[in-house]
Amino acid sequence: MKDTGCDTMLLVPPQECSQRRREYFARANRILGTYSVVSAYSHFGQQAVDAAMAKAGRGDDTPIRVDIGGHLWMTRFGAAKRMFAGAGAELANQCFLMTYGNFEAFLTDLIHDALQAQGSGDPVHESIGMMMGCSWEGKLDRIGKKLGFGLGKGIRAEGFAGVEMEIMGRRCDDPAHLLEGCADLRHRLVHGSGCIDKALLTRYPSSGRAEGEPIQLPMTMPFSLHTVFLVPLTDVIDAAFCRKFGWPRDTVAVETLVGFTAT
Repeated sequence: MKDTGCDTMLLVPPQECSQRRREYFARANRILGTYSVVSAYSHFGQQAVDAAMAKAGRGDDTPIRVDIGGHLWMTRFGAAKRMFAGAGAELANQCFLMTYGNFEAFLTDLIHDALQAQGSGDPVHESIGMMMGCSWEGKLDRIGKKLGFGLGKGIRAEGFAGVEMEIMGRRCDDPAHLLEGCADLRHRLVHGSGCIDKALLTRYPSSGRAEGEPIQLPMTMPFSLHTVFLVPLTDVIDAAFCRKFGWPRDTVAVETLVGFTAT
């Protein structure tokens, strides 16, 4: 996905939302809000520590004691800097996983509600089963066929006119393909070594990455994924489900959603 920067990261206009899409935004606000606060405090905290160490005439060999919620950790200042040099990239990776997982939860909840409306005897396990296996393109087609309405490429592309979709150097003309790229990254971060492997390079030859290189996503990736891509995609999917099942949608100022009541 193109890096759009953070200047509009949470400025989403009022949205038409079902209850499930409200819950999606509430979770997104918590995830990205926490990410923003931790990133800001880490940046200014590092500046404060560096300034204090320089003022005291201390260096990398200076022993330090870190109090983390009552747990004391002893090390040297230089070792701490080396150990946490990649903290920002790791935080971005983890928030990317939560943002992607938030979309999966949103879609699973919609499927659950739809199956329940159709009289499924076990909507929980059936909805989870429909989200497992195959590519995102196949998954969305399967969901549409099972529930009796279209989620084909034409419908999926609604809301993306003029939006340039790209992930790991590959241009995408279908939102399902960008989701597949996210799934490929998630698989390496969760089930693999967290590094670029040969299979990923074969699939994304224009990524500019090297085999064995750690996956370090841009700091703006969670914001771009949510604001540029998942906001319009959840709108299209939410509207399709609501049209089929007659569920209401209300206009919501999404920045006000900091909690939700599960239905």
